[in-house]
Amino acid sequence: MTLARPRGLLTVAVIAAAGILASACSSGNSSAKPGASSTSSSAAAAAKPEKSQITVGTLPIADAADLFIAIHKGYFRSVGLTVKPEILQATSQATPGLLSGKLDFSLLNYVSTLGIEQNGGIKFAYVAPGTQAAPKVSEILVPKGSKITSVADLRGKKIGTPQTAGAIGNLAMDATFKAHGLNPAQVTFVAIPFPDEQAALARGEVDAVWATEPFVTATEVAIGARPLIDTMTGVMAGFLVGGWGTLQSYARKYPRTVAAFQKAMAEAQQAAAGDLALVKQTVPTYTTIKPKIVSSMAFDTFSPALTTARLQQAADVMLQFHFLHAKLDVSPMILPQPSG
Repeated sequence: MTLARPRGLLTVAVIAAAGILASACSSGNSSAKPGASSTSSSAAAAAKPEKSQITVGTLPIADAADLFIAIHKGYFRSVGLTVKPEILQATSQATPGLLSGKLDFSLLNYVSTLGIEQNGGIKFAYVAPGTQAAPKVSEILVPKGSKITSVADLRGKKIGTPQTAGAIGNLAMDATFKAHGLNPAQVTFVAIPFPDEQAALARGEVDAVWATEPFVTATEVAIGARPLIDTMTGVMAGFLVGGWGTLQSYARKYPRTVAAFQKAMAEAQQAAAGDLALVKQTVPTYTTIKPKIVSSMAFDTFSPALTTARLQQAADVMLQFHFLHAKLDVSPMILPQPSG
């Protein structure tokens, strides 16, 4: 049985309870602000990159424009990163730099990296897309007045290239030579960094060079070199050239730094893909190529995303030309883009 309370007492009780509740809410609200601020500060600290200063390896080529767009536009600064670019002479320098800790990230040509992944026991993580091949960007050049007029004429000749084996240029030339009935073993490759190819060709140290922009146009203008053949045709048309990556071990150790790098590069890649004029303005800022030459250059295509299917296709072409000894599953190598 429940006894009924007198009406006056019930009213007083309700008013008192309301007062206590209001006081409690007021007290809760006043203490919620510092608590929310503390939580917000903790969340900001948790999202902050583990490393605020990073070094990124790159080549002095047009395909690296997205990195420098991200630097110049402040995209890295907005995510808490300060980037020091490290100019490499060949992508073969990227892996030692990543392993030693000298580099945090680097521009990696997919051909070299996939080969090292399979044969070297080093695990890479691709964190941002780069470029895919477009016409007239990567070509074999011969000197002005050269008697070499066809791919077959390269038999027994010396060709300058940044790496003599295992890189994208080597794959492109092998595929091109075989398509024209030339055995790559009948050609001698000489290791010459991109910036030095022009002088080597002019001095007659090599009979031809494999070059990519901006060095193709610069060499044509400076010494009258003549393009013999575009090596990114046939099976190499639209081939993935290179992307931005690091080591899997680094990605596990510094996940927030990787996420920040990815966010900044995603903005830069969208800008590069949609604004060729911006790319042309950027290239002279990190190369010795004059704006007049850049204005007449061809450019690879900046990719908005790196998909497993496209990278697997590149790996399968490598297997076809014996740059891999067995089929390689590339899916573990692609690090997803951060959400939000």
